Amino acid sequence: MRPTEVTDEEIIDAGRALVAQGRNVTGSTLREMVGARGAPNRLKAVWDTYRAEVVTPPEPRPLPEIMESVLDRLKTQWSKHLQELVLELQALARQEAEQALQTDREQFAQKLQLAQETGNALEQQVRALEEEREGLRHQLQQQKTQIDVLNLERDQIQSQNQELTTQIQQIQQERHGWLDNLQQQATQIGTLQAQLEQAHQQVQTLTTEMQQEREQRIQAREQLARQEGELVALRKMQEEWAKSSNATPSPAVKKRSKAIGASSSSDQDS
Repeated sequence: MRPTEVTDEEIIDAGRALVAQGRNVTGSTLREMVGARGAPNRLKAVWDTYRAEVVTPPEPRPLPEIMESVLDRLKTQWSKHLQELVLELQALARQEAEQALQTDREQFAQKLQLAQETGNALEQQVRALEEEREGLRHQLQQQKTQIDVLNLERDQIQSQNQELTTQIQQIQQERHGWLDNLQQQATQIGTLQAQLEQAHQQVQTLTTEMQQEREQRIQAREQLARQEGELVALRKMQEEWAKSSNATPSPAVKKRSKAIGASSSSDQDS
């Protein structure tokens, strides 16, 4: 908050109080008397202006002794003339003093104006610094708010990371269980594959044996068909022989016929 402005009356009262206390009137002592307000340069400038306005013109200075002696000697003869001359000298002295005072006032006014300009510039700088301070304070507040938000987000991320870590641990445990199950299944699959290979070999063996038996049956049927053909032929021969000679077949023919009949019966049973 900008400090309150110090009025000229407060500055003059403070200067009078310092004079009454016998203290030197400076910008620092004036600022101390008005409660640490205002720029010291401005306070001193206002006091100097007041002092310049209330100072009375200087009294006429006494004449030098030599002039007093001459005046005494000539007082009788030229009393009237000397009186006029003295008055003229006093007027000249007064004029010179007033000119000197006017010069001092003009210089003081210039210094006062410069001091006021300097004070105004300093006040502007102070005002700019205060505005900059307020801006920095506002930025600091915004940064604190952002930091609070970031801290909250960080806590949330840490909580989420903790949950993810727990989930990862659970997944890893389940993964180990799955790996054990897969290992067991792989072992079982290996056993089943070995059994399947053995069964496949047995099937191949049985297939080979069945193929061999099938070939043997085909050969046997072919042989049976040949023998049946021979038997039919022999029977026809026997019948023709019997018709032509009315005699019994020879023992060799009977033996051959019996052999063919026995072979045919055995083939049919197989």
